[in-house]
Amino acid sequence: MTSHLAERFGLRVYSSDLTIGVHAARLDAATAPLLDHFRRMSMDQRWVLRAPAIMYKTFPWFQGEGFDLLLEDLRSLPANQVILVEGFRLLPHLVQPYLSDPRHAVWLIPTPEFLRAAFAAREDAEAFWLRTTDPASALAKLLQRDEIFADDVAAAVERNQALRRRGPASGARPRVDPRRGRGHRRAVPRSAVAQAVAGREWRRLVVCARLSAPS
Repeated sequence: MTSHLAERFGLRVYSSDLTIGVHAARLDAATAPLLDHFRRMSMDQRWVLRAPAIMYKTFPWFQGEGFDLLLEDLRSLPANQVILVEGFRLLPHLVQPYLSDPRHAVWLIPTPEFLRAAFAAREDAEAFWLRTTDPASALAKLLQRDEIFADDVAAAVERNQALRRRGPASGARPRVDPRRGRGHRRAVPRSAVAQAVAGREWRRLVVCARLSAPS
């Protein structure tokens, strides 16, 4: 969806996924204790020896570490154009304070089947779980971890009325229902998003397409 909207409406894209390496290099143990601990672990300690729930709770990017650097990047971009921001680091509770309108944010929640397909499509160089002593177990735990994350993001959006995706003021007002069609693009009212972008109604449009997280 991000590339489709950017190409169709001539938008500038900021990918929070692609900035992870740059941001990680600027973070230290004081500003990102989870990242510091993650760096010190072996591949087996990261992906094989821990329970998926613990993997989720201690993964730095799932817990918002480095989000201030993301905001710093965005503030440095031109203010006279629409910026399409995407990536799994755009957590609902972190994004919400910066929304002037709840329609500025859309979260795409993947199904377990979509997650499995996304991991399966990775090239060997990107399949970091292969560098463990038990790749099958590592992959299974990764998928469980990401399912927990997806469910928590969906629940956070559902809890916060201000973050529910609404359509244009006239006509029907659809919203994302995280319990139905998760991961299917029809769960997001794309026509409403496209209409708003085409009309330049928003100074900023934030799209969080949470697919699968890198190592």
